[in-house]
Amino acid sequence: MNRLKAFVILLVLLPSLLSAQAESEKVKDDLWYANDYFTKSFFSIQQDIAQAQIYADSSLHYAAQIGDTYSQAKFHFLMATMERVRGHYRESRDLFKTFEAAAITQKDTQMLASVTYQLGIVTEALGDLDKAVAYQFQSMDYYEMLGDSISMLNSLNNLGSIHRKLKQYDKSETYYMTALDLNIKAERLGAQADVHINMGNLYAEQGKYSEALPHYIEGKHLDSITNYVNGLGYDYENIGTMYARQKEYDLALANYQQSLAIREKMDQKYELTQIYIRLGELYREINKTGESEIYLLRAKDLTDQTNAAESKSHVYKALSLLYRDRGQYKTAMDYQDQYIQVKDSMLNQNTSDQISKLNIQYETEKKEQEITLLTTEKELANTRLSAARKQLIGLTIGSILVSALMLIIFRLFRKMRGQNVIITKALQEKDILLREIHHRVKNNLQFISSLLGLQSEHISDKVALGALQEGQGRVQSMALIHQNLYQEDNLTGVDMQAYFIKLIRGLFDSYNVRKDQIQLNLEVEDVNLDVDSVIPIGLIVNELVSNALKYAFPDKRTGLITVRLQEIGEKLSLTVHDDGIGITQEQQKSLGGSFGYRLIHVFSEQLQAEMNISNNDGTKVQMQIKKYRKTA
Repeated sequence: MNRLKAFVILLVLLPSLLSAQAESEKVKDDLWYANDYFTKSFFSIQQDIAQAQIYADSSLHYAAQIGDTYSQAKFHFLMATMERVRGHYRESRDLFKTFEAAAITQKDTQMLASVTYQLGIVTEALGDLDKAVAYQFQSMDYYEMLGDSISMLNSLNNLGSIHRKLKQYDKSETYYMTALDLNIKAERLGAQADVHINMGNLYAEQGKYSEALPHYIEGKHLDSITNYVNGLGYDYENIGTMYARQKEYDLALANYQQSLAIREKMDQKYELTQIYIRLGELYREINKTGESEIYLLRAKDLTDQTNAAESKSHVYKALSLLYRDRGQYKTAMDYQDQYIQVKDSMLNQNTSDQISKLNIQYETEKKEQEITLLTTEKELANTRLSAARKQLIGLTIGSILVSALMLIIFRLFRKMRGQNVIITKALQEKDILLREIHHRVKNNLQFISSLLGLQSEHISDKVALGALQEGQGRVQSMALIHQNLYQEDNLTGVDMQAYFIKLIRGLFDSYNVRKDQIQLNLEVEDVNLDVDSVIPIGLIVNELVSNALKYAFPDKRTGLITVRLQEIGEKLSLTVHDDGIGITQEQQKSLGGSFGYRLIHVFSEQLQAEMNISNNDGTKVQMQIKKYRKTA
């Protein structure tokens, strides 16, 4: 009877059990389809964005069927990637940020690596290079956690591009070469093509067109093998630009037309903008201003939609030059004003946040240092006062009992040993603080030097540009002083021999002086000077050597520059001598109005120095310095 009852119950429940099992299987199937369509969509975006949208919609449909909120959130990632490819960078950034929040909640490290990598690309396009660097390093951290060394290579490539935009060409080349070597070992043809294109961009920006062109051609070859149509659009554009730079306009136009044909078939507004600008510039070069205007105005319309800062800057500048050539000066000036506004906003965006952070950090740490110093001094004073009192008590008691005196002496010994530990620690802390101050002063000076370098990119006037570059050199000479201080054991004095080597070699590098053109003869005694003496002497030598490099050896003449520093009696003798073309009496008289000469004159007075300029066998400047101070 019991068996019969159980069998009846089973028959009643069987449909429900089968239904539940079927429902569970359907959920698994729908989740699998949602993920599968997500993957298909992502890998279709670069090749066929319309098909990618269909896959994305299918992924969202299956995710909604089972109510999987995270799979639905991943739809935002796909849409953000599509908007990036279309050139809608602000919309792309906002969608990526929306998905990032969901990925953080889900603790999905794989997708966090992908979204931070994509945010790095988008913020770079929007001109926020500081954030772009931070995102790329963050993505590399995630990829490292995942053990995904292949994806880290893409971040290395992007870091190279960011440093290239910051004009930090050496760092950029290092990142690119590292990425290229690793991609060759991994046999990633598409990634190799990307790096070759970026290497071409790096050399092109420096005017090394003959070095850039082979990289672009190799990139096109690799993209042809992999049939990467989007990459071929870039390749033809880049190759055309190199031919245009070398005045081979027919070859340039042919490659631009190939790129345009690819771009017009794809829904990529940013890339289409770039090829319109290139064609507009080329037609202006060959005096076909009508065709130039058509393409540049098309580019302007697209930049209004994409809001890409670099593209706006580029097209406004091109339109300004076009209307200037056509004699439409008011229109040209209007576009020139818009160009300057965009460039200034890009510069401000990159630097204002960083300056604020540096100021806040500096002020906070300075207050903390002051508090630490005051606290340490107070502790030392209290300790010494306490010791004095105890010594007095010990002497009073010692007059009564010898045994008590011995006990007190023993206690005092222990306490003095503790005091010595405290004093030693306080001195070490002061030493660290002093090093940190020198380090931060050096960093702030280098930051100012970098700002001057960035600003010089916006200066077309050669006189103003030269003044900015000279100012940058002066700031760098002072930064070297503080760098030497915090790196050496002597925190108050500078080794003049080591300082002059770094200072003058830096000037030779700044003016791109070849080793076989101008030789340096450095005769500096082994002497250490304090900071107040080194700063004016360093700036004087910076001015004199810079003048020699700029004016003493025209037409790439060879020669010798001698810098001598000797202590003779109670005076410091400084000599800067070049065997160049020399300086006439009229030129010496005109020196009085230059900023560099006034700077030298002010510092000479500060050092109580006698200066003599002679014109025998080149130009020789001798100074007898009376006011200086040596350190141990």
